[in-house]
Amino acid sequence: MSKKFSIEETDTSSSGAEQVAQERMQSSAQRRPTRLAEMRQWAGDSPFARGTSTSRTGTEPSAQLAAPVDEFLDNPFNARSIYREERVAELAANIALEGQLSPVPVVELALVRKLMDEAGETKATAVLRKALEATQATKLLLGGHYRKRAITRLGDRPLLYNPMDVKSLVGLYLKSYAENDEREDTSPLDDALAWSNLLDLGLVKNHEQIAEATGKPRTTIVKTLALLKLPDVVQNVFREHPQNYSLTAGYLLTQLAAHVTADELFTLASKVVREELATRDLEVAYKKFEDGAPPRKPRDISRQHKILAREGSSAVGTIKEWDTGRLQLDVTITDPKEKDDLLTSLKDRFGLSADLGQLTLKS
Repeated sequence: MSKKFSIEETDTSSSGAEQVAQERMQSSAQRRPTRLAEMRQWAGDSPFARGTSTSRTGTEPSAQLAAPVDEFLDNPFNARSIYREERVAELAANIALEGQLSPVPVVELALVRKLMDEAGETKATAVLRKALEATQATKLLLGGHYRKRAITRLGDRPLLYNPMDVKSLVGLYLKSYAENDEREDTSPLDDALAWSNLLDLGLVKNHEQIAEATGKPRTTIVKTLALLKLPDVVQNVFREHPQNYSLTAGYLLTQLAAHVTADELFTLASKVVREELATRDLEVAYKKFEDGAPPRKPRDISRQHKILAREGSSAVGTIKEWDTGRLQLDVTITDPKEKDDLLTSLKDRFGLSADLGQLTLKS
Protein backbone atom coordinates (compact mmCIF):
# COMPACT_ATOMS: atom_id res chain seq x y z
CA MET A 1 0.00 0.00 0.00
CA SER A 2 1.60 3.25 -1.10
CA LYS A 3 1.29 6.54 0.68
CA LYS A 4 -1.02 9.16 -0.82
CA PHE A 5 1.31 11.17 -3.00
CA SER A 6 1.30 14.92 -3.08
CA ILE A 7 3.88 17.39 -4.22
CA GLU A 8 4.32 21.10 -3.95
CA GLU A 9 4.64 22.31 -7.52
CA THR A 10 6.62 25.32 -8.56
CA ASP A 11 5.03 28.18 -10.44
CA THR A 12 5.13 26.86 -14.00
CA SER A 13 3.69 29.94 -15.65
CA SER A 14 7.13 31.47 -15.83
CA SER A 15 9.88 30.57 -13.37
CA GLY A 16 9.07 26.83 -13.11
CA ALA A 17 8.97 26.29 -16.86
CA GLU A 18 12.07 28.43 -17.31
CA GLN A 19 13.99 26.27 -14.82
CA VAL A 20 13.02 23.08 -16.66
CA ALA A 21 14.16 24.61 -19.95
CA GLN A 22 17.42 25.81 -18.40
CA GLU A 23 18.11 22.35 -16.94
CA ARG A 24 17.62 20.75 -20.34
CA MET A 25 19.79 23.31 -22.15
CA GLN A 26 22.57 23.02 -19.57
CA SER A 27 22.49 19.23 -19.69
CA SER A 28 22.77 19.20 -23.47
CA ALA A 29 25.47 21.87 -23.54
CA GLN A 30 27.57 20.06 -20.95
CA ARG A 31 27.27 16.70 -22.70
CA ARG A 32 27.85 17.53 -26.33
CA PRO A 33 31.45 18.86 -26.49
CA THR A 34 32.76 16.16 -24.17
CA ARG A 35 30.91 13.34 -25.87
CA LEU A 36 31.96 14.41 -29.38
CA ALA A 37 35.60 14.58 -28.35
CA GLU A 38 35.37 11.15 -26.75
CA MET A 39 33.63 9.69 -29.82
CA ARG A 40 36.50 10.76 -32.04
CA GLN A 41 38.97 9.23 -29.59
CA TRP A 42 37.35 5.78 -29.55
CA ALA A 43 38.91 4.58 -32.77
CA GLY A 44 42.51 4.54 -31.59
CA ASP A 45 42.70 5.05 -27.85
CA SER A 46 39.99 2.95 -26.18
CA PRO A 47 41.00 -0.65 -25.36
CA PHE A 48 37.35 -1.66 -25.68
CA ALA A 49 36.89 0.06 -29.04
CA ARG A 50 40.27 -0.98 -30.42
CA GLY A 51 39.59 -2.85 -33.61
CA THR A 52 36.11 -1.38 -33.84
CA SER A 53 36.91 1.99 -35.32
CA THR A 54 35.00 3.44 -38.21
CA SER A 55 36.60 5.49 -40.96
CA ARG A 56 35.60 6.89 -44.30
CA THR A 57 36.39 4.91 -47.39
CA GLY A 58 35.66 5.73 -50.98
CA THR A 59 34.22 9.15 -51.64
CA GLU A 60 33.37 12.27 -49.73
CA PRO A 61 29.76 13.51 -49.58
CA SER A 62 30.35 15.67 -52.66
CA ALA A 63 30.52 12.50 -54.77
CA GLN A 64 26.73 12.18 -54.33
CA LEU A 65 26.49 8.40 -54.24
CA ALA A 66 22.82 7.47 -54.33
CA ALA A 67 20.64 4.36 -54.32
CA PRO A 68 16.92 3.50 -54.00
CA VAL A 69 15.75 3.67 -50.41
CA ASP A 70 14.88 -0.05 -50.32
CA GLU A 71 18.57 -0.90 -50.69
CA PHE A 72 19.22 0.35 -47.14
CA LEU A 73 18.62 -1.87 -44.10
CA ASP A 74 17.97 -0.32 -40.70
CA ASN A 75 20.75 -1.02 -38.20
CA PRO A 76 19.60 -3.65 -35.63
CA PHE A 77 22.15 -2.14 -33.21
CA ASN A 78 21.15 1.46 -33.86
CA ALA A 79 21.61 3.81 -30.92
CA ARG A 80 18.18 5.31 -31.52
CA SER A 81 14.96 3.33 -31.31
CA ILE A 82 12.51 6.16 -30.55
CA TYR A 83 11.47 8.40 -33.45
CA ARG A 84 9.25 11.46 -33.39
CA GLU A 85 6.78 11.63 -36.26
CA GLU A 86 6.81 15.42 -36.21
CA ARG A 87 10.58 15.33 -36.69
CA VAL A 88 10.20 12.98 -39.70
CA ALA A 89 7.58 15.30 -41.22
CA GLU A 90 9.75 18.38 -40.61
CA LEU A 91 12.79 16.72 -42.18
CA ALA A 92 10.77 15.53 -45.18
CA ALA A 93 9.55 19.07 -45.78
CA ASN A 94 13.11 20.42 -45.62
CA ILE A 95 14.42 17.75 -48.02
CA ALA A 96 11.57 18.44 -50.44
CA LEU A 97 12.53 22.13 -50.41
CA GLU A 98 16.34 21.99 -50.28
CA GLY A 99 17.24 18.39 -51.12
CA GLN A 100 19.18 15.95 -48.92
CA LEU A 101 22.04 18.05 -47.60
CA SER A 102 24.14 15.28 -46.09
CA PRO A 103 24.53 11.60 -47.06
CA VAL A 104 23.79 8.78 -44.65
CA PRO A 105 26.76 6.68 -43.45
CA VAL A 106 26.48 3.03 -44.47
CA VAL A 107 28.45 -0.20 -44.49
CA GLU A 108 28.10 -2.72 -47.30
CA LEU A 109 26.24 -5.87 -46.24
CA ALA A 110 28.99 -7.95 -47.80
CA LEU A 111 31.33 -6.61 -45.11
CA VAL A 112 28.71 -7.22 -42.40
CA ARG A 113 28.44 -10.87 -43.49
CA LYS A 114 32.22 -11.18 -43.31
CA LEU A 115 32.21 -9.80 -39.75
CA MET A 116 29.46 -12.26 -38.86
CA ASP A 117 31.54 -15.17 -40.13
CA GLU A 118 34.50 -13.97 -38.08
CA ALA A 119 32.37 -13.64 -34.93
CA GLY A 120 30.86 -17.13 -35.23
CA GLU A 121 27.48 -18.16 -33.86
CA THR A 122 26.41 -15.62 -31.23
CA LYS A 123 23.20 -13.90 -30.19
CA ALA A 124 24.33 -10.83 -32.12
CA THR A 125 24.96 -12.72 -35.36
CA ALA A 126 21.59 -14.46 -34.97
CA VAL A 127 19.86 -11.07 -34.83
CA LEU A 128 21.72 -9.88 -37.91
CA ARG A 129 21.07 -13.09 -39.80
CA LYS A 130 17.34 -12.80 -39.17
CA ALA A 131 17.36 -9.21 -40.43
CA LEU A 132 19.35 -10.14 -43.55
CA GLU A 133 17.05 -13.01 -44.44
CA ALA A 134 14.08 -10.67 -44.67
CA THR A 135 15.63 -8.02 -46.95
CA GLN A 136 16.95 -7.47 -50.45
CA ALA A 137 19.02 -4.52 -49.23
CA THR A 138 22.72 -4.21 -50.03
CA LYS A 139 23.73 -1.66 -47.41
CA LEU A 140 23.31 -1.28 -43.64
CA LEU A 141 22.67 2.14 -42.15
CA LEU A 142 25.18 3.30 -39.56
CA GLY A 143 23.15 6.45 -39.05
CA GLY A 144 20.62 8.57 -40.89
CA HIS A 145 17.52 6.60 -39.96
CA TYR A 146 15.55 9.84 -39.71
CA ARG A 147 16.69 10.82 -43.21
CA LYS A 148 15.70 7.41 -44.56
CA ARG A 149 12.22 7.77 -43.04
CA ALA A 150 11.87 11.25 -44.52
CA ILE A 151 12.97 10.10 -47.99
CA THR A 152 10.57 7.15 -47.78
CA ARG A 153 7.74 9.56 -46.97
CA LEU A 154 8.58 11.67 -50.01
CA GLY A 155 8.31 8.69 -52.36
CA ASP A 156 10.27 8.34 -55.60
CA ARG A 157 13.59 9.79 -54.49
CA PRO A 158 17.00 8.12 -53.97
CA LEU A 159 18.92 8.24 -50.69
CA LEU A 160 22.40 9.80 -50.76
CA TYR A 161 24.96 7.76 -48.88
CA ASN A 162 28.61 7.56 -47.91
CA PRO A 163 30.33 4.14 -47.46
CA MET A 164 32.20 3.50 -44.22
CA ASP A 165 34.47 0.80 -42.85
CA VAL A 166 33.68 -1.10 -39.63
CA LYS A 167 36.10 -3.52 -37.96
CA SER A 168 33.71 -5.52 -35.73
CA LEU A 169 30.03 -6.02 -34.94
CA VAL A 170 30.09 -3.72 -31.93
CA GLY A 171 31.35 -1.02 -34.30
CA LEU A 172 27.88 -1.00 -35.85
CA TYR A 173 26.61 0.45 -32.58
CA LEU A 174 29.60 2.71 -31.89
CA LYS A 175 29.34 4.47 -35.24
CA SER A 176 25.58 4.80 -34.86
CA TYR A 177 26.02 6.35 -31.41
CA ALA A 178 28.59 8.84 -32.68
CA GLU A 179 26.43 9.73 -35.68
CA ASN A 180 23.35 10.36 -33.55
CA ASP A 181 25.36 12.41 -31.06
CA GLU A 182 26.68 14.71 -33.76
CA ARG A 183 23.24 15.43 -35.20
CA GLU A 184 20.71 15.09 -32.38
CA ASP A 185 21.18 13.58 -28.92
CA THR A 186 19.58 10.25 -28.21
CA SER A 187 17.17 10.30 -25.28
CA PRO A 188 18.00 8.59 -21.96
CA LEU A 189 15.46 5.86 -22.75
CA ASP A 190 17.06 5.38 -26.19
CA ASP A 191 20.39 4.81 -24.45
CA ALA A 192 18.85 2.45 -21.90
CA LEU A 193 17.25 0.31 -24.62
CA ALA A 194 20.42 0.23 -26.72
CA TRP A 195 22.77 -0.59 -23.82
CA SER A 196 20.45 -3.28 -22.51
CA ASN A 197 20.44 -4.78 -26.00
CA LEU A 198 24.25 -4.72 -26.17
CA LEU A 199 24.44 -6.53 -22.83
CA ASP A 200 21.81 -9.10 -23.80
CA LEU A 201 23.58 -9.85 -27.08
CA GLY A 202 27.00 -10.09 -25.47
CA LEU A 203 28.49 -7.25 -27.52
CA VAL A 204 29.57 -5.72 -24.21
CA LYS A 205 30.16 -7.63 -21.00
CA ASN A 206 29.42 -5.10 -18.28
CA HIS A 207 28.69 -1.51 -17.34
CA GLU A 208 32.39 -0.63 -17.38
CA GLN A 209 32.68 -1.46 -21.10
CA ILE A 210 29.65 0.68 -21.90
CA ALA A 211 31.15 3.54 -19.89
CA GLU A 212 34.45 3.22 -21.73
CA ALA A 213 32.81 3.08 -25.14
CA THR A 214 30.51 6.05 -24.58
CA GLY A 215 32.82 8.16 -22.44
CA LYS A 216 30.18 8.39 -19.70
CA PRO A 217 30.66 7.75 -15.96
CA ARG A 218 29.62 4.32 -14.74
CA THR A 219 27.04 5.95 -12.46
CA THR A 220 25.37 7.40 -15.55
CA ILE A 221 25.22 3.94 -17.12
CA VAL A 222 23.61 2.49 -13.98
CA LYS A 223 21.05 5.30 -13.70
CA THR A 224 20.20 5.10 -17.40
CA LEU A 225 19.60 1.34 -17.34
CA ALA A 226 17.42 1.81 -14.24
CA LEU A 227 14.85 3.56 -16.45
CA LEU A 228 13.88 0.15 -17.84
CA LYS A 229 12.51 -0.74 -14.38
CA LEU A 230 9.85 1.96 -14.69
CA PRO A 231 6.30 0.75 -15.47
CA ASP A 232 5.47 0.53 -19.17
CA VAL A 233 2.98 3.39 -18.88
CA VAL A 234 5.76 5.68 -17.66
CA GLN A 235 8.22 4.50 -20.31
CA ASN A 236 5.57 5.21 -22.94
CA VAL A 237 5.35 8.82 -21.75
CA PHE A 238 9.10 9.15 -22.34
CA ARG A 239 8.79 7.42 -25.73
CA GLU A 240 6.21 9.96 -26.84
CA HIS A 241 8.27 12.92 -25.58
CA PRO A 242 11.93 11.86 -25.95
CA GLN A 243 13.29 15.41 -25.81
CA ASN A 244 11.21 16.61 -22.86
CA TYR A 245 12.86 14.98 -19.86
CA SER A 246 16.30 14.58 -18.35
CA LEU A 247 18.08 11.51 -17.04
CA THR A 248 18.03 13.04 -13.56
CA ALA A 249 14.25 13.36 -13.65
CA GLY A 250 13.82 9.85 -15.01
CA TYR A 251 16.08 8.35 -12.36
CA LEU A 252 14.28 10.19 -9.56
CA LEU A 253 11.06 8.58 -10.77
CA THR A 254 12.71 5.15 -10.42
CA GLN A 255 13.53 6.08 -6.82
CA LEU A 256 10.00 7.30 -6.14
CA ALA A 257 8.59 4.04 -7.54
CA ALA A 258 9.16 2.41 -4.14
CA HIS A 259 6.80 4.92 -2.50
CA VAL A 260 4.01 5.64 -5.01
CA THR A 261 1.70 3.73 -7.35
CA ALA A 262 2.19 3.25 -11.09
CA ASP A 263 -0.68 5.68 -11.72
CA GLU A 264 1.01 8.32 -9.58
CA LEU A 265 4.30 7.77 -11.40
CA PHE A 266 2.46 8.20 -14.71
CA THR A 267 1.01 11.50 -13.48
CA LEU A 268 4.44 12.72 -12.39
CA ALA A 269 6.09 11.70 -15.67
CA SER A 270 3.34 13.46 -17.63
CA LYS A 271 3.91 16.65 -15.66
CA VAL A 272 7.66 16.41 -16.23
CA VAL A 273 7.35 16.20 -20.02
CA ARG A 274 4.76 18.99 -20.00
CA GLU A 275 7.29 21.08 -18.07
CA GLU A 276 4.92 21.41 -15.11
CA LEU A 277 7.43 19.82 -12.73
CA ALA A 278 11.11 20.63 -12.41
CA THR A 279 13.76 18.19 -11.26
CA ARG A 280 14.02 19.99 -7.93
CA ASP A 281 10.33 19.19 -7.25
CA LEU A 282 11.05 15.47 -7.63
CA GLU A 283 14.14 15.78 -5.44
CA VAL A 284 12.11 17.44 -2.67
CA ALA A 285 9.41 14.77 -2.91
CA TYR A 286 11.91 11.93 -2.78
CA LYS A 287 13.70 13.47 0.22
CA LYS A 288 10.39 13.71 2.10
CA PHE A 289 9.77 10.02 1.58
CA GLU A 290 13.31 9.07 2.54
CA ASP A 291 13.25 11.21 5.69
CA GLY A 292 9.98 9.64 6.80
CA ALA A 293 10.80 6.08 5.82
CA PRO A 294 10.99 3.52 8.67
CA PRO A 295 14.40 1.91 9.28
CA ARG A 296 14.97 -1.15 7.16
CA LYS A 297 14.69 -4.48 8.95
CA PRO A 298 17.90 -6.50 9.11
CA ARG A 299 17.95 -9.51 6.86
CA ASP A 300 17.05 -12.68 8.76
CA ILE A 301 19.75 -15.01 7.44
CA SER A 302 19.72 -18.66 8.48
CA ARG A 303 22.45 -21.28 8.56
CA GLN A 304 22.03 -25.03 8.89
CA HIS A 305 24.47 -27.49 10.49
CA LYS A 306 24.34 -31.25 10.12
CA ILE A 307 24.54 -33.45 13.25
CA LEU A 308 26.54 -36.66 12.85
CA ALA A 309 26.22 -39.66 15.16
CA ARG A 310 29.95 -40.20 14.73
CA GLU A 311 32.66 -38.93 12.41
CA GLY A 312 32.15 -40.19 8.87
CA SER A 313 28.59 -41.37 9.52
CA SER A 314 25.40 -40.06 7.92
CA ALA A 315 23.51 -37.14 9.44
CA VAL A 316 21.00 -37.86 12.19
CA GLY A 317 19.62 -34.34 12.33
CA THR A 318 20.22 -30.62 11.92
CA ILE A 319 20.62 -27.46 13.93
CA LYS A 320 19.31 -24.36 12.17
CA GLU A 321 20.25 -20.90 13.41
CA TRP A 322 19.14 -17.38 12.48
CA ASP A 323 20.88 -14.05 12.95
CA THR A 324 17.93 -12.97 15.09
CA GLY A 325 18.98 -15.55 17.72
CA ARG A 326 16.45 -18.22 16.87
CA LEU A 327 17.62 -21.86 17.02
CA GLN A 328 15.89 -24.98 15.79
CA LEU A 329 16.97 -28.53 16.66
CA ASP A 330 15.68 -31.45 14.61
CA VAL A 331 17.31 -34.79 15.47
CA THR A 332 16.36 -38.46 15.33
CA ILE A 333 18.18 -40.80 17.76
CA THR A 334 17.32 -44.51 17.61
CA ASP A 335 19.51 -45.53 20.55
CA PRO A 336 17.39 -45.08 23.72
CA LYS A 337 20.40 -44.38 25.94
CA GLU A 338 21.79 -41.68 23.60
CA LYS A 339 18.35 -40.12 23.38
CA ASP A 340 17.99 -40.08 27.19
CA ASP A 341 21.45 -38.57 27.59
CA LEU A 342 20.65 -35.76 25.16
CA LEU A 343 17.28 -35.10 26.73
CA THR A 344 18.85 -34.99 30.20
CA SER A 345 21.38 -32.41 28.97
CA LEU A 346 18.60 -30.26 27.50
CA LYS A 347 16.55 -30.53 30.68
CA ASP A 348 19.50 -29.41 32.73
CA ARG A 349 20.35 -26.52 30.38
CA PHE A 350 16.82 -25.17 30.00
CA GLY A 351 15.13 -26.35 33.19
CA LEU A 352 12.71 -28.68 31.48
CA SER A 353 9.70 -29.45 33.66
CA ALA A 354 8.73 -33.09 33.25
CA ASP A 355 5.29 -32.39 34.61
CA LEU A 356 4.40 -29.41 32.42
CA GLY A 357 6.56 -30.20 29.39
CA GLN A 358 7.80 -26.63 29.30
CA LEU A 359 11.26 -25.20 28.85
CA THR A 360 12.38 -22.46 31.19
CA LEU A 361 15.71 -20.81 30.48
CA LYS A 362 17.89 -20.79 33.59
CA SER A 363 19.26 -17.44 34.68
